[in-house]
Amino acid sequence: MRWLVAVGMLVAAAVGTLIVVQLWDDIRETVAKWLRQQGLEKSALMDAWVKLDSIAGTVRSRIFAKTEKTGAVIISETEYEMSEIDDEDVKKQLKERGYFERGIMDLLD
Repeated sequence: MRWLVAVGMLVAAAVGTLIVVQLWDDIRETVAKWLRQQGLEKSALMDAWVKLDSIAGTVRSRIFAKTEKTGAVIISETEYEMSEIDDEDVKKQLKERGYFERGIMDLLD
């Protein structure tokens, strides 16, 4: 019986990891789509980052990109309920500091 509980915990952890990976995949696709729409898909992306702010029970997500042509601009803004954030590190930082910021250039390689 204990092996069944252990297997269930492993499956739950794997599903949680897939959800987090999907979040970062969605962010990567948002940046790629914006670059294509701006005609910048062949230009050098200088920097990109995501900032999440905890505001009155919701979480505002803003994705920023910086190119030589545009400078730094917000390319996406979305609101989530705190319950929709499944990354424990993100939730912890939102609760402690009120925001979470992460560079996402590594997602775009």
